[in-house]
Amino acid sequence: MKVVLVGTIGDIGGPSIHIRNLANELSKLEEVQLHVITKGEEDKIMKQGNMTIHVLRFFGFYILGEIIHAWRVQNKISEIDPDVVHYQGISPYVLFHHKYPSVLTVHGIFSVEIPLRMGGWKYFVFGLPRILLERMVLCKVKNIIAVSPYVKEIIASRANTRIRVIPNGIDKDFFNITEEEQSNRLLFAGSINAVKGLLTLLKALKKVKNSIPSAKLVIAGDVKDSNYFSILMRFIKNYGLENNVIYKGPLKKNTLIKEYQKCSICILPSKMETMGIVLLEAMASCKPVIATNVGGI
Repeated sequence: MKVVLVGTIGDIGGPSIHIRNLANELSKLEEVQLHVITKGEEDKIMKQGNMTIHVLRFFGFYILGEIIHAWRVQNKISEIDPDVVHYQGISPYVLFHHKYPSVLTVHGIFSVEIPLRMGGWKYFVFGLPRILLERMVLCKVKNIIAVSPYVKEIIASRANTRIRVIPNGIDKDFFNITEEEQSNRLLFAGSINAVKGLLTLLKALKKVKNSIPSAKLVIAGDVKDSNYFSILMRFIKNYGLENNVIYKGPLKKNTLIKEYQKCSICILPSKMETMGIVLLEAMASCKPVIATNVGGI
């Protein structure tokens, strides 16, 4: 069977990590000839065992760039001529659908997430088009996978098809404990933007410091909102938390696994999550978790 996975594959971000894990497992099946179509800085084709990765250069011209990429994705699918196509996440290329049987996995919900991330003119220029895209895609697709019951509940009224819930999996390497835990070491792993609620966590850390001066918060993640990141840095400086906060930036899988193992608690203070894959990774590493009671958590 020839299978095509379409989406961003990598070590950072829940959907990207899920695609990587899914691709790695599918490539182990002898009866599956796997092709992954993803975006990058230049066109190239890479062969990894039973998996072929097709990287298509993404022209970052916002809506025009998305349309060009969608057209190129569908041309690549026609070239591969698969038995089934698995789209990961809502994107314009789903609308340019071909004759091949397909399924869409919904990881995020634009109509819920975008109002939390942006307002004013940014909402109308960048956010609203994606919300409209989401509505069109959900009406068009015939087979949908939701990553949590919460996602299914939200999109059920907008989709014209049956929806199955299949939670994201995690890499089995997270179950291998090799590092010793460090007391009073907290971990936040995830993208840095307002939706993730890091400012709330820093306010809590300020109070914790009064009774546990040695408390450390490790932040592992890429900056998605530079303005929000600046607010966090000012808060850390204004309240003297420089010795209590360690910013690691985005981490590759093996380094992130070590951070899970060294922490005493993993915290996810998000305002909205469709699933929260970092919580699964933390629990696989035998760590207690603290999270907000929102969305799919």
